[in-house]
Amino acid sequence: MNGEIEYIPSFVAFIDILGYSDLVKKSDDKKSIGIIKKISSAIKGVKDSIDSRWAWEKDKFVIKVFSDCMCISIPEKMNNFDAFFQLLAFVQANLLREDICIRGGVARGKFFSDDNIIFSSGLVAAYETEKTIAKFPRIVVPQYFWSYVVQNGQEEEIIWFKDTYIWKDYDDDQLFIDYLNFMPHNRKDDPDHKGKDLKKHKSFIEKCLDIYAERTDLYQKYEWMANYYNSWCREEYPEYPKLLIRRDLNYRNLGSFK
Repeated sequence: MNGEIEYIPSFVAFIDILGYSDLVKKSDDKKSIGIIKKISSAIKGVKDSIDSRWAWEKDKFVIKVFSDCMCISIPEKMNNFDAFFQLLAFVQANLLREDICIRGGVARGKFFSDDNIIFSSGLVAAYETEKTIAKFPRIVVPQYFWSYVVQNGQEEEIIWFKDTYIWKDYDDDQLFIDYLNFMPHNRKDDPDHKGKDLKKHKSFIEKCLDIYAERTDLYQKYEWMANYYNSWCREEYPEYPKLLIRRDLNYRNLGSFK
């Protein structure tokens, strides 16, 4: 290996595509090709967006995709903080537009990667958060990120983190990426949008609640997603009550981060 190895403090995310193994096992060749195209298109959209949309970060993102997992990293600097969280929200929203559910965790820790390997204490910590804490289709953000932005960020960066990128599950005290904030009801670039993304996402959740009604483990994941969706729509768009999922759900206390 030529050159100096830089094993540096970084913001790191580990993301897992949910239900990937079942999709592979249960799909014939024709269906498999369709799934490959959908996942490939969604991930390509994420990669393309890095160059076209995130112009204010100080360093380049590292994004690695392997099997059903994704790793996203950027050096730990306040100049990269906002872009890192905006990218994570965009990734999750972009994948869910294709009805691809993910679960993940983020961390601060050392990171190194090249064309051959990834070596990272941050990735291990993010992976452990995904496996042991996330549980539902969410990207969990440890509380210490709030302390980090309060201690190191400007007022605007603190407000953006709190009000734009984060939602909270008050039942288990976990912060998570607020991807619905990237599915607005109205879009300046599409005057006829009128909640198209939200309505599609609502239909996807309702369909999954029906499909997995007899599979408690899977049903609970989509029930959690329905609670998040309803809590967000009630708070952000109370003027559109028809957006809500009208089901007999076990209530979960989710809401904006206060």
